[in-house]
Amino acid sequence: MQLEKFIGLVNHFNNGHRNGELNGAIRTFFNNYWEHDKLTFLKEENGSYFFEQLDRDLKLSVYKNFIFNQFLHRFRKLFCLRMDLAV
Repeated sequence: MQLEKFIGLVNHFNNGHRNGELNGAIRTFFNNYWEHDKLTFLKEENGSYFFEQLDRDLKLSVYKNFIFNQFLHRFRKLFCLRMDLAV
């Protein structure tokens, strides 16, 4: 359900244009991602405790460079803002 909300948000920011190929690629990516869940360590008591002890910058680095690096790399064009859209 959350994935569909995310895809809907992506479509919204693409002026309502639905890109079936992109939407399918995102669904495939996350289905594979969840089968090989990198967040398993957070579900364990010790793992979540130690992760919470990290400072904000290190947590962001773990998210960006380990947990979500493949997604951000593969779909990097989705997360680039055009400078001419600045208000």
